[in-house]
Amino acid sequence: MTFLTIKKDWIILRPITVALLLFSLFLFQDLLHSSLRNYSFYLSEAALFNSFWLLFLPGIIFSEWWQSRLRLGNNSGQLRTVLIYAVTAAIHLSLFVLCVHGGSRLFFDHVYSLEWTFRYALAEHLYPVIIGYILVALAGVIREKGMLGETAMMARSMPDFTKRLAVKVNLKTVYLDVEEITCLRAESPYVAIHAEGRKYLEDTTLKALVLQLPPSRFVRIHRSCIINLSWVSSYISRGNGDYDVVLQDESIHRLSRNYTAEYKRRMAAHQLTR
Repeated sequence: MTFLTIKKDWIILRPITVALLLFSLFLFQDLLHSSLRNYSFYLSEAALFNSFWLLFLPGIIFSEWWQSRLRLGNNSGQLRTVLIYAVTAAIHLSLFVLCVHGGSRLFFDHVYSLEWTFRYALAEHLYPVIIGYILVALAGVIREKGMLGETAMMARSMPDFTKRLAVKVNLKTVYLDVEEITCLRAESPYVAIHAEGRKYLEDTTLKALVLQLPPSRFVRIHRSCIINLSWVSSYISRGNGDYDVVLQDESIHRLSRNYTAEYKRRMAAHQLTR
């Protein structure tokens, strides 16, 4: 399951792998350098200074999170993207300075001052941190373009009948434009379809209905609820992994943690096609 797509392995596994690989490579480089130059190698000190590379992990996660919040709020743009990565790079360097200063104060006999560490960070790591986040931004652009193509293919493959949903009202069949459907909720033994300020009860299941609805527009956020992404106004964390999704009609629906990744992925794709 994917939040761009974004994929879980991109959000967690890939940054960890890249950060650990860079950390290990530069740690080995320090060891090799000390061996060739005939001076002492101190693992703890080398690890402390190479923590710079490990800080890319929280940096990538933070920038991705910030980007996703802007997309969901319809605030994404090139200028804001540049700002996100510029701020992230500045935070990255600041954290590195604090790590070296604090680590040396706690574990070493000598302390690297904040001023000296700041100068060292600018001299040694300014370009690497800029290039690093440029590469992260480019990777994000590539993922978004791939996702946009995937969404376009899904839209082209949608059958015509998914543009209108047939529901029974007493003895009459009413056709609802899917664009006007805000959400569908299970109300056993029926499914409540909310559209145009009204509620329609259909004798079916959410599982059956979701197969008839365009996946580029509708997403399941709970085992008993499907929402129309075009009607989402905002979503708010409950602090326990779940969220409350607020629709434009001011109705609030629970987003279960089990569906959060897919919801975020589909919302990000939906924003790209609007």
